[in-house]
Amino acid sequence: MWGVRVSDAYRSQYLTGVGNAIDNNSDVIKATNNVDFQSHVNIMPGVRLIAEGINLTNEPIRQSIGPDRTEVYTTAGRTFTFGFSAEF
Repeated sequence: MWGVRVSDAYRSQYLTGVGNAIDNNSDVIKATNNVDFQSHVNIMPGVRLIAEGINLTNEPIRQSIGPDRTEVYTTAGRTFTFGFSAEF
């Protein structure tokens, strides 16, 4: 037996702070869209090989003040893991 899973997680923009009456700028985390992948294959009864990829599109996290002023730009990179599981 084998299996494949692809997931797409979208998070819309959200506020982390509200501006004041003088500058009227708010702290914002911009929208993100992360794509993940996982697959497995049973190589014998009770033993499974697994491959996984997280954040395949290398989506950055962007924090800004106001609509267009980026203050923080962070990337976590893509993560790939390979392994196996066993049932006894």
